[in-house]
Amino acid sequence: MKILLIADDYWHSSEMLLRGMAFLKDMDYEIDLVTDAKDIVTYELLKKYDEVIIAKGNSITASNSQAWFDEGTTVLPPSGYWKYVKEGGSLFILHAGASFRKADCPEMTDLFGVSFIEHPKQCPVEVKIALSEHPIARGLEEFTLPQDEHYFIERTEQEGDVVLTGTSHAGTQPACIARAVGKGRVCVLTPGHNILVFENEGFKKALISCIEWTAFRR
Repeated sequence: MKILLIADDYWHSSEMLLRGMAFLKDMDYEIDLVTDAKDIVTYELLKKYDEVIIAKGNSITASNSQAWFDEGTTVLPPSGYWKYVKEGGSLFILHAGASFRKADCPEMTDLFGVSFIEHPKQCPVEVKIALSEHPIARGLEEFTLPQDEHYFIERTEQEGDVVLTGTSHAGTQPACIARAVGKGRVCVLTPGHNILVFENEGFKKALISCIEWTAFRR
């Protein structure tokens, strides 16, 4: 499977993601990283991949905090991502991708289905199965992350399925939401801030399951 990984912002290292996702190469996943998405990503590029993973917030790069989707800043506006998904594309929003706020970029939060509110300091998070009959949940077991950013989000859609929830001292939130958009699929997985998360076997299985479902392989 060929995956386009769009990553890297001030708070979220693309290096950590590549290290954390290295195990996927043993499953014949080919991952191409783009960090400066504003000048590289086009609709034609998205179409070359089996799946697109967005794992960065609304900033250009880790060293440039200017908004990625300011008018006139980026080659491909939000409408291009909408078109990609509606025509049958596979879009997976991983952790930092869910940090977009509706007030700043409503077109993308409406596509993702979530708008970021806040998170407590990194803390233990219990991930539980909320919808056992969903294909993403198949073969998964509940697990606890020793330390992660526990995202609190506002849903911008209501048709999606909450497959997993995350619970910390701060409360309980959706951890995985999956839904169809046109002919395509969008999946959001909110855990994933540090290498400890990616070393967790339960999270690894959840990550694979989300990738496979979004790419129409389950």
